[in-house]
Amino acid sequence: MIEIRDKHDCCGCNACVQKCPVRCIRVYADEEGFQYPAADAKVCIDCGMCENVCPEINGLPQRQPLHTFAVVNPNRQILKISSSGGVFTYLAEKILADDGVVFGAAFDVDWSVHHIAITTIEELSLLRGSKYLQSRIEDSYREAEMYLKTGRKVMFTGTSCQIEGLRLFLRKEYANLLAVECLCHGVPSPLVWQKYLRQTIGDKQIANISFRDKYTGWENYSFRIKMAEGEEFTELSRNNAYMKGFLSNIFLRPSCEQCPSKEGRSGSDILLADYWGVKFLHPEYYDKGGTGLVMTFTMKGEEMMKGIPCHSVALEEAKKYNAGFSCRAHRHKKRAQFFEKLEKEDIESLIRKYCRVSFLSRIEKKVINLKIKIRNKVK
Repeated sequence: MIEIRDKHDCCGCNACVQKCPVRCIRVYADEEGFQYPAADAKVCIDCGMCENVCPEINGLPQRQPLHTFAVVNPNRQILKISSSGGVFTYLAEKILADDGVVFGAAFDVDWSVHHIAITTIEELSLLRGSKYLQSRIEDSYREAEMYLKTGRKVMFTGTSCQIEGLRLFLRKEYANLLAVECLCHGVPSPLVWQKYLRQTIGDKQIANISFRDKYTGWENYSFRIKMAEGEEFTELSRNNAYMKGFLSNIFLRPSCEQCPSKEGRSGSDILLADYWGVKFLHPEYYDKGGTGLVMTFTMKGEEMMKGIPCHSVALEEAKKYNAGFSCRAHRHKKRAQFFEKLEKEDIESLIRKYCRVSFLSRIEKKVINLKIKIRNKVK
């Protein structure tokens, strides 16, 4: 029976919940907003299946990538609205063209994030773009298994732990599965996100949220919320309170402090990331719309990359400027104090108190906001 004694030992992949044959494991949110499983001992039949699919208990072996590539999707429109060089769209289109199914993270009605399955090109927009939240897996492993057993091609995208959870859940290799890992900095608290959203835009109706808007560039990206009425809230990401707190690790999930699924352990066929630092390492592969970094771990992954322009790069160079490759997200020294005061204090003030923004960044934020206001008036 699964039992969480230390919250560092649960990544929230939900594999145990879906694997339980008697459905005796429920999910609850703790005081920090993170979801954890809890088994009903009265219903549990002690089959051990929940423990057998846990990434924290049953780690997959470490692997080295077969190849590492710098990649840019040649479709400029797709590149403009995508993260990681637009490679996700390229892969997904190939799967969908063959009557396949694509699983990925999409916004929910309350602008939290959960996994869904799509079957059409038109639905791809729901899955594009980085979403700096932990996506609720819900029953998507079960759904993916159902499609796989019918012979349909399935592309499943997720963070390292979500991909490893899927592999352990399935317990076998499927030739028609493409597992795509999205490099992860760590997953932030859903409670913090919802509180930030309420305090930032109140009860205004949201039309779209972009954590990595390229209006100010790929490398100098912005956090952007578009309201249904046409109004918008935009800040350079490095000045935005939520992004500042996220990248400072002050409200990340405890298990992210030692991820069990990185360094090739997830079981993915392909890993997608942004090629940060490509301008310095390989300026010939730099694209102002965004250069993607792709690692292939299987021949299946190699086959899927055929047809898109790829440039082979050294593994260590590719990892040099991307902290996401580290399996350790160092705990912020003020994390405990942050969550102790979260309920009573204004979240933006709280984040800025513990993750201070420089004077220069504050001035830059005012200049950017002024430019946005002028632009909106001109429109």
